Amino acid sequence: MKILVLLGSPHPKGTSNILARKFIKGAEEAGHEVTAIDCARLTVHPCIACGKCESHGVCVWTDDMPSVEKEFRACDALVYVTPVYYAGVTAQLKVVMDRFYSFNNVLLEKKPKMALITTAAEEVPSSTEAVVRFYEEMLHYVGAEDAGRVNAYNVPVPESLRGTGYCDQAYQLGKSF
Repeated sequence: MKILVLLGSPHPKGTSNILARKFIKGAEEAGHEVTAIDCARLTVHPCIACGKCESHGVCVWTDDMPSVEKEFRACDALVYVTPVYYAGVTAQLKVVMDRFYSFNNVLLEKKPKMALITTAAEEVPSSTEAVVRFYEEMLHYVGAEDAGRVNAYNVPVPESLRGTGYCDQAYQLGKSF
């Protein structure tokens, strides 16, 4: 299976990227091919709903999104990884997700297996609920299978992951694909 992991954190050594690496390790050990794209390092313009992709088959913007689309077209599963800074996915991930509009028909036909990994500094489990609801709406819209979730809270810095079990959960999620 080919798995595409979209990383939403601008912090390469942050908590969500640590969990992503654990997921990737588990998935690769299970024999899957994994491609991770660091959305924070891409140049992606926001969708302006101009409709050019619908009428011409190509987005009006010239940026890094075609490389994401190429990897998406080749994948069987999609994993969203994001810290929760302000009640939602990061802007870096959201701009990429919004641009899926330009190849929405492929997304709807493919119905990839999907998973979600979130991290939040807040001390309550509800801190990731808005992202989970957003993800559930995406699953419903696409008609995709939910492959699993890791919703880590009270993890403001990498050291706070120690002893929580979240690293093992992410690893096991990767193994379970």
